[in-house]
Amino acid sequence: MSSATSDAALASYLRELIRDNAESLFGIAAGEPHVEQLALSRPHGRNDSQNRYHRTLTVRYATAGGLREKRIWLKFLKSRRVVYDIHVAAWNRTRDAGRLFPRPYFYGEWRGEAVMGMELVDGTSLRDLFLRRALVRRSGSLDAAFTALGRALRAFHDSSEASGARSTNDLAENACRLASGTAHLAPGERDRALERIRSAAVVAGGDRTQLPLIRVHHDCTLRNVLVRHDGSPCLVDLDSMPAPCKSRWYDVTVFLINLESQIKFAPLCDAETIAAAWRSFWSGYAGAGLPDGLSLEQAQAVLFLTKVEYAFEGAWLPVFEFYGGLLANRYLRRLKLSLLAGDAVGQVANQSWGSRT
Repeated sequence: MSSATSDAALASYLRELIRDNAESLFGIAAGEPHVEQLALSRPHGRNDSQNRYHRTLTVRYATAGGLREKRIWLKFLKSRRVVYDIHVAAWNRTRDAGRLFPRPYFYGEWRGEAVMGMELVDGTSLRDLFLRRALVRRSGSLDAAFTALGRALRAFHDSSEASGARSTNDLAENACRLASGTAHLAPGERDRALERIRSAAVVAGGDRTQLPLIRVHHDCTLRNVLVRHDGSPCLVDLDSMPAPCKSRWYDVTVFLINLESQIKFAPLCDAETIAAAWRSFWSGYAGAGLPDGLSLEQAQAVLFLTKVEYAFEGAWLPVFEFYGGLLANRYLRRLKLSLLAGDAVGQVANQSWGSRT
């Protein structure tokens, strides 16, 4: 079948989905809008290993007020209804607390693939904005976006129902296991790291401190945050959300490590620029008080332990192996120093917690 014939068949199927989901898409009753034209972009962002790609769908439709146009972001992936259902649930819980996620519109099955239609977020990645503005020493103009991201991520975490709990003692034991077995620490460094981990475990509270296991994003990085034209952040790429529940501190740690890693672009992006961005994010996340009933000292200890676990285990690979390229070692050296020093926030953003408790 030619691509033109295949696209024509797909467009016909999408027309049905649009008709059945008109209220979600246009705010009007099902079947009411008269769709004049559908236009599909070429596939982009293709990931053959995951059988995933995106397309943009432009819909021209007629209403009583005349012709209008709407663009929809289509995601094609292996049939996983659970991804869409989790997306819908997360959006419904957070829609009034900062629009952290793109609005989901519809779900369908097309020739063995799932197709999800959602809001096309017209924005720029926070990573691109951060580096561009750091270049001209204007990264402070993004303080409001970092604060809004922290606030919206906190609302998402707070709205997620716990499926269990993990003690900080269990977290520390796994951190010790990983530090003991990693090839990225020399014997003397391993001993220092284990000492720091055990000290942090005492501060965190051991078995007395239970961290709720909740639905998290799993990949909260600068690249996955789009900043809309009104300055509000939108967290995209929700494909990992069906993964097993973790504590909220996993998302915070992933974001912190990704933010700290921008030091590899120094002097374009320096330590104080990163520290200021972290302060803004943290003020949003902890502005209403610290979660999980933790004190500031406990939160620092938990974040340090989670950082050790993520650094030596990661989502797929340890950070020391996942971060590659010529510039990566500029950050990885600092990351190791922060772990050996017992610093949650590390050498690039030290003293940046602020006064939120």
